[in-house]
Amino acid sequence: MTITQCIHALDDGTCSICADRARGPGATPLDEMIAVALTAPEIVPAVAARDIVLGARASCPGALAAWLDSRAEAVVRAVITELIRRDRAKSRASAGPREFSESARRLQHARQSGDAALAAAEERVGMFTTMFCVSADLVQKRVADMSGPEHEFVADAYEGSANGALMEAAFHRAVAKKVGKRRTADVMTEQQYERLYRSVTAPGRGA
Repeated sequence: MTITQCIHALDDGTCSICADRARGPGATPLDEMIAVALTAPEIVPAVAARDIVLGARASCPGALAAWLDSRAEAVVRAVITELIRRDRAKSRASAGPREFSESARRLQHARQSGDAALAAAEERVGMFTTMFCVSADLVQKRVADMSGPEHEFVADAYEGSANGALMEAAFHRAVAKKVGKRRTADVMTEQQYERLYRSVTAPGRGA
């Protein structure tokens, strides 16, 4: 099935989202379109998302609206998480002496000009207002409000992700040496790929 067919698969002259609802919970046309996009040999998520949304808006806006509504909470959560991540990156970038001085200058100017929105944006750059996930329940807290154990939780998370990233990097370097300029599938089977992955990333390797 093509993306176009997924967008507007008419059964009886009505939008296919209605047919999906009649059949009960399950995959919607948008889910099918995403699944089709993921079968491509290569994909640029931003481009695929744009094509799917534009196609759905043109051919079956009801399906798009229903799909987004069913995922509204997840979408808002993703936006909040992304804003926290961006603020964290901003606070790191502004931690240097030159950047800190420039940020302080902009904050003073914003306050003097009465621009509350700009002042709030500049204040968020401060490292004390940076937020981190501090528990397995995914609670996010500002640095200023974090306890010692919560800083330990953040440190453990960074250490774990760093170790995992190093093992993944070692694995892909090993694959790169074997594959060279060819395609992975031309050099090894999926089973060989999986065996190599396990051998490189196995817990305790190199200990």
